[in-house]
Amino acid sequence: MTGYCVKKKNLYYYKCRKLGCGVNKSAIAIHLLFASLLKSIRLNEDKNPTIKKQLTANFIKVDNINRKSKALYKGNLTTIKTKMEHLEERFAMGEINERLFKKFNSKLEQELKDVELLIDKSKAGLSTQNFVKQEGDEILQKLADVWQRGDLHAKRLVQSAVFPEGLYFDHLAGRLIIKKLASGFYCLEGIKT
Repeated sequence: MTGYCVKKKNLYYYKCRKLGCGVNKSAIAIHLLFASLLKSIRLNEDKNPTIKKQLTANFIKVDNINRKSKALYKGNLTTIKTKMEHLEERFAMGEINERLFKKFNSKLEQELKDVELLIDKSKAGLSTQNFVKQEGDEILQKLADVWQRGDLHAKRLVQSAVFPEGLYFDHLAGRLIIKKLASGFYCLEGIKT
């Protein structure tokens, strides 16, 4: 399924791309189904004793990407603030008129808000590597929480680690069907695969 946004409603949906399928489903509903499915997934270290180390290493990689992104965003923030100061100086000195000042200042203010939002999002995924190692068990037992709170990288990591071949959506039954569960994981009773 492919995601898209209905701009009038500012809501996201998933659409089946098969010819004649005609299924459109709210992203919120699909995400709730996915989180529910993740809550039923457990780690089986007996089958794959290295899984915990592998997943912890992947979470650390995602965390490092977030740190690098945050540094890049902070650099952009400084650049935008400098541009705003120069613009204010030029306006104060009479080099540009009020119309131009307002036009460019509003653009820079919007850029500033966008970058600040990106910085806030990158902060949400930051944690110390020691925390990730120490809390590996808890992270793996709470995959649904990690997926819901994570950024796009974290979500993709969880999805590909647990469901390497993806999932099917059965629109008639309104449920997700697991193609194949990754080695080292098992599904609690009551969930059909």
